[in-house]
Amino acid sequence: RRFMSDHVYAAEDVFEAHAQTPQRWTPHPILEELKTKAKRAGLWNLWLPVDSRELLKLTVPRGEAGELLTGPGLTNLEYAHLAGEMGASVWASEAFNCSAPDTGNMEVLLRYGTAEQQATWLAPLLRGEIR
Repeated sequence: RRFMSDHVYAAEDVFEAHAQTPQRWTPHPILEELKTKAKRAGLWNLWLPVDSRELLKLTVPRGEAGELLTGPGLTNLEYAHLAGEMGASVWASEAFNCSAPDTGNMEVLLRYGTAEQQATWLAPLLRGEIR
């Protein structure tokens, strides 16, 4: 809630104005800053299921780099409360790398992707390098 009030809600007017411009399909720089802040705060890939580490066919590095690939290990019930909070803002889920259709695509790659598919597509998606 604190991250939402301190950062996401505070930027909503900027995001709304940006959405009315011809550049609306490009991420606003503030959104990119929020993504960096969310990663640092451990609020990245909150949607990842509790068994994500076991499903990865990749070597998971230690520390922050590994946490970006495995998420905080929440249950669906725990994540549901956070999704409800994020749902209060159109822009929030992207700041936490929890937006559709990306989460669904990532989950399919996580559960059914080969090691090569996970390395090529899943890892960059989980790190927020591609969409």
